[in-house]
Amino acid sequence: MKHILIMLFLTSTLSMSAQVINQKQVYIEATTLSERYGMDDNQKLQLQKIIEKKYVDLNNIIGYREQSPKVYRTKRKAIYAGMEQSIQQVMTKKQLAVYKMRQEDSKMKRGKNVSKLRSTKVSEQERPHGNKVLPPDGKN
Repeated sequence: MKHILIMLFLTSTLSMSAQVINQKQVYIEATTLSERYGMDDNQKLQLQKIIEKKYVDLNNIIGYREQSPKVYRTKRKAIYAGMEQSIQQVMTKKQLAVYKMRQEDSKMKRGKNVSKLRSTKVSEQERPHGNKVLPPDGKN
């Protein structure tokens, strides 16, 4: 019952701001995830709603990007964390095990990339998204 109420709320909220969302992108993301983890049609529909909500929330905070980048990053991080939790709630135990394994692999790859950037002293312009990386000693 709780899940049904949440889905009804999300549906009504999303329908109000659906004109801002690129439905094709939502469909592509949901399809990619559902195929990657072997989800059924019901799970795919729930994924689409979760992804739509992500885009609505991201659109709602876009004003913070220039005004207050720190607040923007904090809110953006919270949106993605919420989306990740919602996706995990939709998954079965088997799908969740695969998901967590992939998340760990991604973390390891990111860690290796950061180490590589630190060791090669790549300039800020050459870094992906201009991310600042401290040298190995942790000082500027």
